Formats: sequence, C-alpha cells, structure tokens
Amino acid sequence: MSKYRQNSRVARRWLESLRRRRGVSLLEVMFAIGVAAIGLLGVMALVPVGLHEVGRGEVVERSSRLAMNAMAEFQTRGFANRNFWR
Repeated sequence: MSKYRQNSRVARRWLESLRRRRGVSLLEVMFAIGVAAIGLLGVMALVPVGLHEVGRGEVVERSSRLAMNAMAEFQTRGFANRNFWR
C-alpha cells in the first residue's frame, strides 16, 4: 500500500469522525462551567487583597507628603544650617 493511500485513509477516517460529532456533550459544558467558576473565584479572592494594598498605598503616600512638607519647613526656617544649632 502506498503512502498516499494510507494518508488518504487516515484523512477520510478523521473527516468521518468529524461528521459524526455535531455538538458538545452536557458533560463537556459542565466541565467548562466548573473551570470558569474556579477561575472566577480565584479572581474574586484577589479583590479584597487589592483593596487592602490600595489603602496601604494611600497611607504611605500621605505619610511621604507629610514628611516632604516637614522637611521643606525645616529648610525654610533655616534649621538645616549647621550654624543655627551652635
């Protein structure tokens, strides 16, 4: 048997299997829904963590701004000058 005939038989079998299969089974749909649900639960679990980190970032940003204002005040009043403290 030639290689061409063998390949055409394989291709014919594959096409016939595709013709027989017309849709997805209920089991496949349920499995896909389960996988999607697990993925969504994982994402939903990260939302509170993200909100907490945003809150921490706001506190750090506010503290940094306060420290920068204090340092500017320190330099404006001349406290950064060595001679001021003698």
